Amino acid sequence: MGKYLLFIDDDKTFLYLIERVCQKIETVSKLATAKNGSEAIEKINGWLESKEVLPDVIFIDINMPVMGGFEFLAELKEIKYKTQELDEVLPVVMLTSSHHNQDKEKAFATGIVGDYIIKPASITELEQEIRRAIE
Repeated sequence: MGKYLLFIDDDKTFLYLIERVCQKIETVSKLATAKNGSEAIEKINGWLESKEVLPDVIFIDINMPVMGGFEFLAELKEIKYKTQELDEVLPVVMLTSSHHNQDKEKAFATGIVGDYIIKPASITELEQEIRRAIE
């Protein structure tokens, strides 16, 4: 069975690009998206409540309206402590345009971020980074 991925990003064009790239990756079987951390938390809570299959990997941007990446990580940690179903989903991958070392350090300090990827400039590089992150 292939990987189920959740991408959280407020850039509609980037999410469209992600969908196109993931169609080319044979190991990706299902894809979900959310436009901010709040929408993603709602989806995750809904999946947990209805006992649906959870994503294998979550990719999230840092800077988003409503609920950004770091706020999402704090909420996700709270949910993780209440339920064991999220153990297979974690760690999370930060997929962001932030080059700041402070953001990278803060992401890893959460204890649930396993990789930090700066958004690549090309589609080919994006595909390579996603493949590497889900292996």
